[in-house]
Amino acid sequence: MPNSISVNYSHTNEERKYVEAGITKDNKIAYRNNGSYYVIGEGSDGFKNIPATDVTTNYLISEPGGRKGSPETKAQINAIIKIAKDEDWKHVAGGEKSEEYLSALNLGNKSTKDSNYIDITLQKNIKGKEVIVRINTVDIYKNGNLTKREAEAARLINLKIIREGEGNSQLITIPKGQGTGNIKKILKKIEEDTEKDTK
Repeated sequence: MPNSISVNYSHTNEERKYVEAGITKDNKIAYRNNGSYYVIGEGSDGFKNIPATDVTTNYLISEPGGRKGSPETKAQINAIIKIAKDEDWKHVAGGEKSEEYLSALNLGNKSTKDSNYIDITLQKNIKGKEVIVRINTVDIYKNGNLTKREAEAARLINLKIIREGEGNSQLITIPKGQGTGNIKKILKKIEEDTEKDTK
């Protein structure tokens, strides 16, 4: 069930329900009300009407995809989680669980722009240190580089990981449709590096 926001207009005693409907081309969460799309944090009543063409990912239309991706991406995410669990990492978010949500760096910004969802969040206690690993499946260009949108999202997520100040590793990106990548090796390296640092 998508998230929704109800707004009560005291002067008309009207209640409007805005249902989370997707993601806009500039990475804001789009809401739908009465057949129209809106973004939060702009406009006189806190909602700004936007054209439907601005909504690039539409949860209400693109099921069984939605923000968590196509059935193929979901299967890829579940395969990555299985490998991580086999390596004794605890699966804390993403996949069949709710995704971890990282709010915008500027907390005064009511807009959802610059906020991020993480496909997979893992945790492991290594030599007494709680280590968190975040993984996203990503779209890439033919040359193997992340698409502009994915690269910007990764940059923001990494800034937030640094801002946390816990010394956790940067976001791991695995191209969509390319299986589990080198995830087993990457997790092993994170573990080895953490063990060295905690000696």
